[in-house]
Amino acid sequence: MINSSINRIFIFLLVFVLFGSCREQRIHKLLQSGDQTDIIKGCNLISSPEDSLFIDDLLAQPYDGRISHDLRYKGISVYKAKMLALERVSNIKPPNKMDYHFDSTNIQFYIRWAKEKSLL
Repeated sequence: MINSSINRIFIFLLVFVLFGSCREQRIHKLLQSGDQTDIIKGCNLISSPEDSLFIDDLLAQPYDGRISHDLRYKGISVYKAKMLALERVSNIKPPNKMDYHFDSTNIQFYIRWAKEKSLL
């Protein structure tokens, strides 16, 4: 009976690890895509401080002002999607309001934050 419980726990942990790994790979692939809609999709999958492993991808080309024309993300710029994802990861609002135009103050704010937290 104890062996079957241990086996169930092992299987659960294995599935959990495999699922998490697939999610990470999918997000990295989306964030590193050349397509603005894919990058925005990847940013939207980032939801909490546990997703801090994506900081490098989020801060790569932060001045990207391309806007998605996909109906799900119409009018959202890559810059804004990345800044919103960084806000969710850091739990800190940027100093300036975000819109679709990039703001170097917000970008530098999150770069400093990432360096202070040794995430960059």
